[in-house]
Parts: sequence; structure tokens; C-alpha cells
Amino acid sequence: MKSIHLFQLEAAINNARAKLLNHRIYESVTNIHQLQRFMEGHCYAVWDFMSLTKRLQAELTCMSLPWVPCENPDAARFITEIAMGEECDENPSGGNISHLTLYQ
Repeated sequence: MKSIHLFQLEAAINNARAKLLNHRIYESVTNIHQLQRFMEGHCYAVWDFMSLTKRLQAELTCMSLPWVPCENPDAARFITEIAMGEECDENPSGGNISHLTLYQ
């Protein structure tokens, strides 16, 4: 059974989700060449996003030795969860794999 919080979250993202599901990219990529070109750009975007994420992680968390607690634990947790999701995505073949490696 869904919690009230989950229903509220679904309602809050419903409009954005509908826009994503009806995006014109799904109609514009109609052959393998177009898909390859799209993925070239997407791979760069994933790499760029991860580079920015790691910079924020370096700024918001302690990545040096000795370790010391960070000033803003909420921000540290937020950026660390993003980095973890990108670095250790679920591999369709089993195990974990970086998000970028999934596209190589």
C-alpha cells in the first residue's frame, strides 16, 4: 500500500513526468545512426555531470585524510547519494557499473 507521502510525491512530479514521456526525442530518433549520434552527446553530458558532481562532493564532504566531519551533513548526504548512484549503477548483467560505462 502506498504511503500518503508517495502519493504526494507522484502528484508533484506528474506534470514533469508527462512532459518527459511525451518528449519529441522519442519521435526524432528513428534509426541506428541517429541513436549513435544522440548517445555520443549523452555520454558527454553524463561525464560532464559526474565531473560537476565530484567537484561538489569534494567541496561539501571531507575527501582528505584524516577524515573530519563536514559542515553541512544534509548537503554532504545529498551529493554523496548522487555520486553513488552514478558511480555504482545497477548493471543489467548483474553487479554494479558506473553510469557512463553502461554506454560504452
